[in-house]
Amino acid sequence: MGSNNELYQQILGLSLPWKVVDVRLEVEGQAVHISLDHDSESRFNCSKCEREYGCYDHALGRTWRHLNTCQFQTLVHASVPRVRC
Repeated sequence: MGSNNELYQQILGLSLPWKVVDVRLEVEGQAVHISLDHDSESRFNCSKCEREYGCYDHALGRTWRHLNTCQFQTLVHASVPRVRC
């Protein structure tokens, strides 16, 4: 993991299974883009029954706005894992 990835891992307070895999600075658009991912063996809780399952695929990628990094917008990108309950 690069130093920017480690920095944003700490800033966002991420814990396993999530990890920062890329940080990209867009100077003209004044934005920091942070991409998240997880290991393929990661397990997630069903939103209805709370039981833990392996991921079978992902919903379309999403983007969330986080607090600014200095004057730059901070945008977090990830594909949400889905489980079969």
